[in-house]
Amino acid sequence: MDLVVRVTDVYRKLKGKWLIVQEHVSVPVDLATQKPDLLSKP
Repeated sequence: MDLVVRVTDVYRKLKGKWLIVQEHVSVPVDLATQKPDLLSKP
């Protein structure tokens, strides 16, 4: 299965270790139809 998703992670170093403190996952949207475009290419 091929899908296109976007993932953004925010890291913070706490006590010498890098930890993910925020994560955001989204899918592109076809603006003409206002529906998810799971097969678009970057």
